[in-house]
Amino acid sequence: MALFALALSAAVQAHHSTAAFDGDKSVTLTGTVSKVDWVNPHCYVHIVVDDKGQQVAWAILAGTPTLNIRNGWKYDDVKVGDRVTVVGRPSRDENSHSAILQRITLADGRTIAGPREFLTIPTQPPGEPAAP
Repeated sequence: MALFALALSAAVQAHHSTAAFDGDKSVTLTGTVSKVDWVNPHCYVHIVVDDKGQQVAWAILAGTPTLNIRNGWKYDDVKVGDRVTVVGRPSRDENSHSAILQRITLADGRTIAGPREFLTIPTQPPGEPAAP
């Protein structure tokens, strides 16, 4: 039983890893909300950003509903069609157009922080040697 609990703990830790995101980089995106997924295990805010005349869809990982509520969000604070500004840590895969939320400025001007766990992200993926 203890071995099962240890294995489950490792799986949960891996599932909630932020290693896919680059802790050395920050991206600021202003765009129009195209979709909001306010569901467990992770909320997403999907926005469309104008990038030099091209419309680019971004998926912003925004934590769990419970963490977001603790940070002052309500499920209807972000609506399709709203213009928002997101600051986040981009994916290490530059082609994925995804980021993990650090803060969002809502259409009404309020700024809400992302989950505390997302504010500090390791600067290198697990298993990679530290830079000299």
